[in-house]
Amino acid sequence: MDIISSLSPQNMLLLAVAIIVMVTVFFKVARKLFRIIAFILLGLVVYTLWSGKDLKETVGDTIEATLLRRPIAKMVSTCEGEKGNKAKCECIYLPLYQQLRSTYSDNEIRNLESDRDAKRKAIAEAYRNKKSIVSDCLKRRGTEGGGKALKAAVNMLNNLDARNR
Repeated sequence: MDIISSLSPQNMLLLAVAIIVMVTVFFKVARKLFRIIAFILLGLVVYTLWSGKDLKETVGDTIEATLLRRPIAKMVSTCEGEKGNKAKCECIYLPLYQQLRSTYSDNEIRNLESDRDAKRKAIAEAYRNKKSIVSDCLKRRGTEGGGKALKAAVNMLNNLDARNR
């Protein structure tokens, strides 16, 4: 406080004006930033409600969303081009997809799509049959491109398998 009291009246006036300008600029920038963030969040909420997806599925393509919520026929579509994680595709989606296609006819797969519990059981059974292939592939590929996501996927599949035994 000694510094402020030692200022001349003109310098005090300049200091007060500078503080007012800084506060005004800060609040204008903060208001615009808040509006941008609010607009993005509002758009995300509207899209989530409109699309019928949950927030995880809207923000990121989770393995669980791909396996359980997407049609089986589109399970491997995330692997096309540069969109997919190669370890995820090679080690999880492709073996499960191949097992499901070899076990069920097209008509049975369409029926699985309408019955979520039956689809969970079918995926758990496919995983049970391909578990060694999935495990060997993941060991061979290491933790390339998201080891945590792959571990979470295997845990999810193991839990799904355990619930459906």
